[in-house]
Amino acid sequence: MIGGASRNVGKTSLLCKIIAHFSESYQIIGLKIKTINQDDHFFHGKDISLGNQAFNLYDEAEMNSSGDSSKMLNAGALRAYRLKTFYGNLDLSFKSFLEKRPENTLIVCESNSLREFIIPDLFLLIKHKHETEMKPSALRMEGLANRIIYTDGFEHSFSLNELEVINNQWLLNC
Repeated sequence: MIGGASRNVGKTSLLCKIIAHFSESYQIIGLKIKTINQDDHFFHGKDISLGNQAFNLYDEAEMNSSGDSSKMLNAGALRAYRLKTFYGNLDLSFKSFLEKRPENTLIVCESNSLREFIIPDLFLLIKHKHETEMKPSALRMEGLANRIIYTDGFEHSFSLNELEVINNQWLLNC
């Protein structure tokens, strides 16, 4: 699970690098979660509407769109999903996603808030070296991160060689 302290810290870029690196050996499912909280509309831009739905789970099929889930498919993900949900529906909506997940697959997920509901193999939190403002969800989850990764906007303080998969679980090897 990869979270970010703010927008545009390279969460999807790192997620796609992980998929590309491991997808030759493992079947990987990509999941991008947009959790809508009352106190962090600034961090979501204008994309905060769900209409009258509790959540929206979209199975990406387009490899040619500019969306993050298409980037995951292009990186080598077996499947890629987008989940948009209000915070109060996050647990239910994630369970709905798990029902669609093929067996014997690894998940790479972009979310801060989901960490409150599950304990992933790993939770990596990306922070910008020069920014102090953080999403409220990132502030709540910062202490639960297995690793804080810093970025300057281009490079991450993290190497893919620090990751490994043992018994179908993501692990840090350092």
